[in-house]
Amino acid sequence: MKGRVWRYARRAVQNAMIVVVFAGAFVAKLGEARIYSDLEPVDVWVTRIGPYSNPFESYDFYKKVPICSRREVEHKPLRLGEALRGERYSKVSALQIRFLQREDDALMCEMTLDPQTVADLSQMLIQQYTYEMVVDGLPSRLFLGIADLDAAMLPFGNSSSGSSSDPHAQGSPLLLYTHLQFSIAVNKEKRIVEVALKPKKPVPLHAATSENGEASDLLVAFTYSVEWIEKDVKYSMRHQKYYESFEVEDLELHWNSIIHASMTVLVVAAFFSFLILRIVRKDFMEHERMRKASGGVDVSAAELVADEAGGGAELEFGWKLVRGDVFRPPRYALLLSAMVGVGVQLLTLAGFMLTLGVFDVFHPLNNGTLVTCAVVSYSFTAGLAGYVSGSVYKQMEGRMWMRNAVLAAALFCGPVFVIFALLNSVSVLFLDSARVVPLWSALVVVILWAVVTFPLTIVGSIFGRNATKVSRPPCHVNSVARPIPQTEWYRRPPVMAAMSGIIPFISIYLELYYVLQTVWGYKVFSLYEVLALVFFMLLLVVSITTISSIYFQLVVEDYRWQWSSFFYGGAVSMYVFGYTFGFFVRSGSSTGSGLVLHLLHISAYSIILSSIFFLIFGSVGFFCVKLFVYFVFTSVKSD
Repeated sequence: MKGRVWRYARRAVQNAMIVVVFAGAFVAKLGEARIYSDLEPVDVWVTRIGPYSNPFESYDFYKKVPICSRREVEHKPLRLGEALRGERYSKVSALQIRFLQREDDALMCEMTLDPQTVADLSQMLIQQYTYEMVVDGLPSRLFLGIADLDAAMLPFGNSSSGSSSDPHAQGSPLLLYTHLQFSIAVNKEKRIVEVALKPKKPVPLHAATSENGEASDLLVAFTYSVEWIEKDVKYSMRHQKYYESFEVEDLELHWNSIIHASMTVLVVAAFFSFLILRIVRKDFMEHERMRKASGGVDVSAAELVADEAGGGAELEFGWKLVRGDVFRPPRYALLLSAMVGVGVQLLTLAGFMLTLGVFDVFHPLNNGTLVTCAVVSYSFTAGLAGYVSGSVYKQMEGRMWMRNAVLAAALFCGPVFVIFALLNSVSVLFLDSARVVPLWSALVVVILWAVVTFPLTIVGSIFGRNATKVSRPPCHVNSVARPIPQTEWYRRPPVMAAMSGIIPFISIYLELYYVLQTVWGYKVFSLYEVLALVFFMLLLVVSITTISSIYFQLVVEDYRWQWSSFFYGGAVSMYVFGYTFGFFVRSGSSTGSGLVLHLLHISAYSIILSSIFFLIFGSVGFFCVKLFVYFVFTSVKSD
């Protein structure tokens, strides 16, 4: 058996080393700083285009907007994270920008827009379509145009101040930007450190009318200007510009909100902790008093009260009465142990990702790095899921360890892969969306799972099963299960689970709001320190609330704590799902195919996010309650 274990381990390590070399190019940051020479071409790339009110609805720029497009469009090679996010980079060949060469009203192209194209562009302007241009890795988001003159100052601040002075724009309800003003800053090392891009020269977008009253074609000229300025900015600090708007406007309010919420939640958690400790300590004292009153013989509270004179009030010690059943293995131990193992893996992954965020690995110019790190790190932490699930399953007296390992390997990533496969299929077949994951990136993920995740899970399960010794529980387990009495409705597990998730959700809903607002509002999230603090606080609150709920469950003689602890700990996921889904529904406004795509994405992301919360904090609740149960029943002396 040991030889087989080492053989599996050796193969898994070899496969992991191969994948490390293969995935190195995807995990690395953006390329080294490029030093330009005079008059060297500077490439400009354009990304997806879509309505401002719905970031999930996006399309390929040149397929949606045929402005200065060519038959063959050059696309930039994508990293794994960029491909999984559905990024697209198309080269703007009409822009002939050369390093340090000034351009004034250079012509991109002249186009004749037919009435159908004018109608399509008009609809995009009404929906406030935005797109992103990238110069040397520095992104700038722009509006395609404006719906009226009063909308010139829109959230991105990219509107031209000269738009209102255009005599042709006066009185026109729809204006299309026809000029791009580039302001590119370079340092002394001839590296690009800043790009400011503004659209200008809005023209009325309406089809011309011929003498017979029919719509005719519209001739539009698209131009651009480039100016170069010198700035004393280090190349390594050029990404700080993308943090400024968020930090200056929201940082103080953000910290104050988090501190107030944290203090409130911690006070409530401290009160619960003090209450539970006091009650348990009182129960211990009463138990010892009963033992002394009975001459050292361990008897139940009911027997002692029956022997006491005076017929005093009967004391309830329900949690002591279930000591013969509290260590009974739960039903469906195979599934529970796999969920606990995957939860520990995701907890480790979350801690690792937060640490990288604190050290500024996920700054805005490392596009796709977060997704790449998450995918690769999940694969290489699969051994932890196998180890924990195998160990817990053995403690629960499980026998089908191979099924347990396979279930742990596929429990989370299997449903996630199915969800994204369905989204991808719908986007390709029906909606013509740009958020389509390329086939090669999907194959990389599948290979990564088959070569690294699955073998490491199997090996971890083998080690966890062999390294775990099943110890005798503190209390003897009865051969016949004790019947569980009927209780009031508010003490039943579903109601207790709903109540257990309220306080943890209150501790995070402010930070969850800021995170969702960042995703929806095209801002850059940089406050990973605050996020790590809130995450740690949530772990503490979930531990306390889960232990409190399990104590009240044991008091009513319900000894099924294993599954209950997992559901009580993961109950916060219900509120996370409802809040996330509601936030996205309120924030978006789409029609037609865009509405379908919007609903599909918010449903998928809400399910995945709430599932992560459920597995992580369910496993946290399980282990905290396990320690509590062992401590309490070990402290009660029984014969």
